[in-house]
Amino acid sequence: MPVIMRTLFLAFSILTSLVSLVAAAQSTAAPKLIPNLFYDYPSSDVNNLVLGRTCTTVHAGPLALTCNPALLADEEKKTLRVNFSLDPNFFKLMDARQSINNSEPEPVINEWLKYKEPLVSQSTSEIWFQNNWWAVGVTPVRFEYASIVRNPSYPEISALLLKESEVMGKAGFTSKENSNFSFGLQTRYVTTDYVQNTFSLLDVIANPSLVEFQQQKALYLEPGAAYHLNKETETIVTAMLSNLAVYRSGSAQPVTGSIVDLGFSTAPAFAKGRLKTTTHFTTREDISNFSERWRIGALYDFGPVQSSVDTTLHYFGIGANTRVDSLTLGLAYRYQEIVHSDWENSQWSTWSFEMGLIF
Repeated sequence: MPVIMRTLFLAFSILTSLVSLVAAAQSTAAPKLIPNLFYDYPSSDVNNLVLGRTCTTVHAGPLALTCNPALLADEEKKTLRVNFSLDPNFFKLMDARQSINNSEPEPVINEWLKYKEPLVSQSTSEIWFQNNWWAVGVTPVRFEYASIVRNPSYPEISALLLKESEVMGKAGFTSKENSNFSFGLQTRYVTTDYVQNTFSLLDVIANPSLVEFQQQKALYLEPGAAYHLNKETETIVTAMLSNLAVYRSGSAQPVTGSIVDLGFSTAPAFAKGRLKTTTHFTTREDISNFSERWRIGALYDFGPVQSSVDTTLHYFGIGANTRVDSLTLGLAYRYQEIVHSDWENSQWSTWSFEMGLIF
């Protein structure tokens, strides 16, 4: 590797280490009550949904769009895909959003009070096109929802409800100096309407504005880099900086800071398919436990079927999708334990279903 490449990688490693330390220092001491869905990577299929931000460290399969733009540089794929995904809580989410739009929080609160464990839901519609080293996409709507009720005698509700739309473009390039090194850039323009608050039952009944939607519009520039240690086994070191906002507008405060994701992945041939495994480290600032910053993920491509597994200290996900002519179908299951304190925790789990067309 040329001296300039070594210098760049060393500088980037030092930078990401500093960002990690700052993120850990800034992490709130308040208990984590529900998943902070703002920090999830926008998924293009159920396998990327299972992997979460781990998808930035590995090539996607034939049915999905690769997350890290630098990895597009050596892909040969011309694909147009329309995709829809939802879970069993989808219609509850729709009802909650409509009630808040109508300034009627009571139906939403009554729904929240039915559940002792966290209620989590994520649904999206998306269309994207990839032409080898570049891709564009539109997400007309993405709904995400999480809530939990604590202290039954004097109910306290923590809730997050958001609706997003997005226009995206990304491209990857191979270095002329070293064909093992690639870099890329992703641009996203996102409009977000959301409610995120913790409030008592009596307070929200007296003051419905506590659950009013806020709006934010943002333009993100998200660079990525990758270095191939072995092209035959697709052994790759990756890095990506996401949520770097160069423009924001709206009444709401920034919903998340910038995030650095680092990874080491390999994809050797295995049982007539290709087994991709990856180790992932993230600097997302809502994680205070250092061990939870590490995740291990895997993708297995076998003919028309692609499966995925991802796990960390308190999370596990598994999924698979397949193609029948131009029809795509997928299914995923995710489970997470949320540690509120040394003596209190809760769990959530959900299934996600996927259906779409691919050309």
